[in-house]
Amino acid sequence: MLNLAQNKSSKDEILKVIERPLRLEFLTSLAILKKLPKVTVKPNFVSDDEGLPTSFASGGNPDIECSENKDTILVEVTLLTGTQQHIRESYSVQRHLENFLNKGFSAFSLFVSPKAFVDTCRNAAFIKFQYGHEVRILDIDLFLSQLETNTTLRNVAYTKSSCG
Repeated sequence: MLNLAQNKSSKDEILKVIERPLRLEFLTSLAILKKLPKVTVKPNFVSDDEGLPTSFASGGNPDIECSENKDTILVEVTLLTGTQQHIRESYSVQRHLENFLNKGFSAFSLFVSPKAFVDTCRNAAFIKFQYGHEVRILDIDLFLSQLETNTTLRNVAYTKSSCG
């Protein structure tokens, strides 16, 4: 995941053939499964018979759905940075969260990227202020660090944010 964040290529023969954004979804799912075994992880990418991702989830779905206790945590990942991160991701993250909340789930979103863009952070703050919906934002390196030191995905999301 750090290689993806730093735009470095993978040395792994299997991983390097998976397109980078899809690889991030796959590796994020695996990292959560490995570090937090009590969390139920449902990635929405399409996988082959060996479990390797072959394509992205159909539109309208979060990247990864996690269940922990009574919480539903929607994990959204991107390799986009800067203005494109906000333009192409902020509204779909909000829409996915609203869909789950409207179905009666107790849910929040965790947005993971190489580097949080200021407009993405501002949008998350606005969503919290305007609607009370929680979108937590973590840079990939902080996300991995939080996975190492926390025992729940809620704590990973709420211990610290990349937005300050």
